[in-house]
Amino acid sequence: MTTRAESPSQTGGVHALNLIDDFQKQIDERLAELRPLVDEFHALQQLRKAIETLDPEAAAEHVSAFPLPGSTAANAAAAAAAAQAPAKPASARPRAAAKPRANAKAPKRGAAAKAAARTTSTAAPADPGESHAADAVAQIAAEPGMTANQLATKMDVPVNVLFRLLPQLQREGRIRKQGKGYLPA
Repeated sequence: MTTRAESPSQTGGVHALNLIDDFQKQIDERLAELRPLVDEFHALQQLRKAIETLDPEAAAEHVSAFPLPGSTAANAAAAAAAAQAPAKPASARPRAAAKPRANAKAPKRGAAAKAAARTTSTAAPADPGESHAADAVAQIAAEPGMTANQLATKMDVPVNVLFRLLPQLQREGRIRKQGKGYLPA
């Protein structure tokens, strides 16, 4: 009995199908890895929208239920999630090493650098947030009824800085909120 040998076109087709199957498996694995991030993205969008419509005290309650990156609760939640997450497959692509910037200046070294830093530095406030706080109170006093977005534009700071600062100023009794705007206390 004679055996029929596979033609080159048949072996190439089988090889291509195997490559496609492997590629589809890799895509499915990556999609599974990204799903929690997409879900978190949508949850953060909903939280952001809810915060904009709530008063600061109610917003603080919702924010504490959803830990923000960098907070202690977020670190604990991330550690718990990492412990439960399956290990990444060995075929995961390694990240590229950071490249040094071509136009980066070499850092100064020694006593001359320390002396230069002392002579060129300006006196910073004891509490960096206090300068924003004083500026916010002054802007609100000058133009009562400003919203957080308007105030951020006037002060040239990101609005998320004010979303943390304004409730604090309210608790301290330095400003009060009426609708979406802020008034002097």
